[in-house]
Amino acid sequence: MIQSLVMCDNSRSAEPLPADVLQALSPLAGLSFDELQKERRLLIYPHSLGVHRDGIERQSIFEFHGGQLQTGNVLGYIGIDGVQLFIHSRFDQSGAQYFLHYMLQRVMGITILDLPVGAAPAWQWDLLVYMFPHCLQRALGQGLFRAYQRRDYNDSALRGTINVARQVQRNQPFAGRIAYSTRERTADNALMQLVRHTVEYIAHSALYSRLLGCTESMRAAVAAVRMATPAYCRQDRSRVIATNLRPVRHPYFTEYAALQTLCLQILQHEKINYGQDERSVHGMVFDGAWLWEEYLATILRDCGYRHPENKTGRGRLYLYQDHRGVIYPDFHKDDVVIDAKYKRMDQNGISREDRFQMIAYLHVTSAGHGYFAFPTQESDAHATREGTLNGYGGDLGTLPFAIPSMSSEFTQFSAAMAISERAFANTCQALGAPAAMAAL
Repeated sequence: MIQSLVMCDNSRSAEPLPADVLQALSPLAGLSFDELQKERRLLIYPHSLGVHRDGIERQSIFEFHGGQLQTGNVLGYIGIDGVQLFIHSRFDQSGAQYFLHYMLQRVMGITILDLPVGAAPAWQWDLLVYMFPHCLQRALGQGLFRAYQRRDYNDSALRGTINVARQVQRNQPFAGRIAYSTRERTADNALMQLVRHTVEYIAHSALYSRLLGCTESMRAAVAAVRMATPAYCRQDRSRVIATNLRPVRHPYFTEYAALQTLCLQILQHEKINYGQDERSVHGMVFDGAWLWEEYLATILRDCGYRHPENKTGRGRLYLYQDHRGVIYPDFHKDDVVIDAKYKRMDQNGISREDRFQMIAYLHVTSAGHGYFAFPTQESDAHATREGTLNGYGGDLGTLPFAIPSMSSEFTQFSAAMAISERAFANTCQALGAPAAMAAL
């Protein structure tokens, strides 16, 4: 029987956990993201560990302190040995993880907002399905995965090794055909068959089939998978799953590793959920700071802000004139720098480290205004200016983003978030204008 434990990120359990729960979760306690990447069926976002300046690869999902569980800056769920740990956002009071689902839909480009969103443990299924269009299109962006497969033929165009036993069995008396085997590099392989089975599995879901046709690019991706796998057979699903239990490793098709893991979790979700595969580690977790920054990028790009990408090197800035010391402000435009912070700055204020980081950004970009964008549950929160710096000058302040707290349905939450987005965008567009700054 599977036990469920629900926590918020950056929180500690009120009481020590039961002994059996502690024993089940202890193999993962304190492990860094880098170490957890070795777990075959644990999906971690972002994939680009080690290139982000905030040390994502060094943080852990949770730790134990005197039998109490302490979570970190991580959202999602993880299961092992009959225990499933669900980590909610501390900024979400809906109980159904509307905030996490909404951010994922915006970041992953899902335009359908009326998909059902349930409470734990049901919402783990939503996360898996939501991520499929994103992972599929990223993988196909590298091309169709091709691998060598053994094929048997019986024709006159000999281009392989003759199979004597089949030749004797099938071609007596000889009529010009030869039975032979050959190795061909083809897209109709075990991994692409796994993707095809996942596509068909979702396509037959009354609730989630719309995801496969939500955009033109997704429809093209589904068509490409179907065209590449003519040998698809529904009855082969168990065999295809078993063939894909060994992770794919390829120096070029790097995105297919995450897609393979995701497909296995989707196709085996019911098996895991009903305890038939309890002991294996499985789950999906997101770095809260990364997801919050990527969500804000969907709003601020439309406001003209540049969003440097430290994975690709796009938009990077340098501390020194000889192009040394690369830095990546989260967002900047003209005379304004905005830094995304997934923390309670309305209660704790601006920390020493964050303040000095912003001062460096202002100096390098010659900007006059530096603000920290953070989520808050205060509906009447507004932008504030902490003060003007000595020396070269420049303002520091905060930009709260109101997260709706009372929503009975996801559609209501989405409508309230749209209002918050418009208010936040209007404030960010006005930053730097004399009249707007004088009002702070």
